[in-house]
Amino acid sequence: MEAAAIVAIDENVRRSLPTTLDVQVIHNSFSVSKGSRDAKLLKLIQGIRPEAFTVGFVGNLLRVKGLFDLVEQLVSFRKKTSILGTL
Repeated sequence: MEAAAIVAIDENVRRSLPTTLDVQVIHNSFSVSKGSRDAKLLKLIQGIRPEAFTVGFVGNLLRVKGLFDLVEQLVSFRKKTSILGTL
């Protein structure tokens, strides 16, 4: 079977693939515009203190994404310092 297209999420991923392949780079990111119609999300974002430690994640909860490692480290860090407050 032959692929119809090969897509990389950034230039780093592109460089990890053979140079002989025709690869399109489509950056894997998003942003919330000021004109966002999602009132709940906008209210949540506006309610975050400017000095707050903030982490956002959009995607599948797959172990390979490293999200579980991040949460484990945040919990460990929280036990060692008061910077994160209550998670």
